[in-house]
Amino acid sequence: MIVHGGGEKLLELMARQGHPMDAPCGGKGICGKCRVRISGGVSPLAEIEREHLTPEELAGGWRLACQCRVNGEAQVELDGSGSARILTEGGAETIEGLAGVQAAVDIGTTTIAAYLLVDGKVADCEAAMNPQRAFGADVISRVDYVINHEDGLALLSDLVRSQVDELIGRMTARRRVRPEEIQRVALVGNPIMTHILSKIDPRAIAAAPYTPAYREAFFTRGLLKSAPEAEQFVGGCVAGYVGSDTIAAAMAAGMDQSDEMSLLLDIGTNGEIALGGRSRMLCCAAAAGPAFEGAHIKYGSGAVDGAIDRVWAEDGALRCHVLGGGQARSICGSGLVDAVAALIDLEILDETGRMDGAEVALLDGVALTQRDVREVQLAKGAIAAGIDILMREMGVAEADIQNLYLAGGFGNYIDKASACKIGLLPPSLLNRVKPIGNAAGAGARLMLKGPERAEALRRHMEYLELSGRKDFQELFSEKMLF
Repeated sequence: MIVHGGGEKLLELMARQGHPMDAPCGGKGICGKCRVRISGGVSPLAEIEREHLTPEELAGGWRLACQCRVNGEAQVELDGSGSARILTEGGAETIEGLAGVQAAVDIGTTTIAAYLLVDGKVADCEAAMNPQRAFGADVISRVDYVINHEDGLALLSDLVRSQVDELIGRMTARRRVRPEEIQRVALVGNPIMTHILSKIDPRAIAAAPYTPAYREAFFTRGLLKSAPEAEQFVGGCVAGYVGSDTIAAAMAAGMDQSDEMSLLLDIGTNGEIALGGRSRMLCCAAAAGPAFEGAHIKYGSGAVDGAIDRVWAEDGALRCHVLGGGQARSICGSGLVDAVAALIDLEILDETGRMDGAEVALLDGVALTQRDVREVQLAKGAIAAGIDILMREMGVAEADIQNLYLAGGFGNYIDKASACKIGLLPPSLLNRVKPIGNAAGAGARLMLKGPERAEALRRHMEYLELSGRKDFQELFSEKMLF
C-alpha cells in the first residue's frame, strides 16, 4: 500500500485514509501492537520502538505506526492478523408491526453490527471493526483524543459514520433497496460512542461526576448518508457509562417485561451490569478495561484467525485450539479466560494470581505472562464486585437470581465453567447462564417500533456509581483472588 504524508504519524494517516489499525494504547507507544513494515519517506527510529521490536525486525523495516511519521511517499505492509469474527446473531428475526424498510445499528467500542429489516424481518446484516480503534482500545482513549486534538471529535465521528454508511450501503446494494427507501434507523451504543457519533462533546463523561451531555433518546436526520431520508433514532443514556446498548440488551432479554430476577452482563471493552426485572432494576458500569478484547495482553487480540480461542488442561499439560487451524499468533478473550482457569487447575497459578516464572508458554510464539494474569484479575475483580454491589442494594442472594444473561461476543463464546472457575461469574449460577448473542443489536431492532419502551426502561433503570464507594473497593480487592 502506498501512502503520502506531510509529517503525520502513520497511525493517524492510515485512519484518515480509511485503513484504521489497532492501537490499544491509543498511540502512546506502550502496547507495541501497531506494527507495520514501511519504507520510503519516514522519520528516524524512535527509542521506544527499540523496546518493542527486535534487531531483526528493525533491520527488516518494521516500525510502530504510532511513532513513525510519513514525509512524502511510503510503502506500507501491515502486520496482518486475519479477519475478525464479529457476532451478529441473537434476538428475534422478525419484529411484528413494522412495515417498509428500516435499519438498526449497534456501535460498540470495538465492533459495529448493522441490520436491514424489510417489513419487520431481518433481510441482511453486516459487521466491521470500529475504525476508531486506531485511537485506543477503550473509550477514555477516544475522549482523550477529542480533548487533545482540535478536529478530534469531527474525525472520530466521521470515521464511525463512514463505517456505518458502508455497512448499510453493502446491505441495500445486495437487497436492491434504494437508500431513500429506508424510513428509520435506530442507533445504539455506550454513551461515549453515541456522543461521538452525534458530534456531541463527550469530555464531561470522562471526569467526575461522569455526566452525559444528553440522557433522553432523540430523533435526528443527516447523520448517515446511506439513509438520507430516514428518521434516525439515537438511544438515550442512563448515566455516563450505561447507555442505549445496555437498555437495548435488557429489552432483548425481556427483563423489563418479566417478574423474574435476572442478571445481565455485557462484558466487552466496557463492563455493564443490570440486575432486576419489571418491578425494579439496578445497573452499574464496572471499569473492567479492555483485557478481554485483547488489549493490555502481551499476545492479546480479538477473535481473528491465528488466535487461541480455547485452552484446557489434559494429562497434566495445556492444550489449545487455534481459530482457523493455522499457526498460533495471539490469544483472544475466550482463550484468555480458559488459560487462566487451566493454570489454576494445574496449580501453576495460586489464589493470589502468582505464577512460577514470568510467563507460561501456550503454543510456539504465544505465552501468558504474569502481567496478563494481573490484567485478568483487575477485570474480573471489577465485574464480580459490581455484581455483589447490585445484589446487596437489591437485597437478593445468588439463589434468588433465575437468569444470568450474557450479552455480546465475549459472553457468547466464553466457556461458562472457565468463567465460573476464575470468579468472573458466580459459580452457583453456572446452570442459569444464558448467552443471548448480540443483544444490543436485537434491542436496537426492537427500538424501530418507537422510543416508548426504551425510554420507559431508561427511566426505570437505577444507576449506581461504583467509584468512591468503600464497599466496592473492599469487594474489588477480595474478588481479585482466585
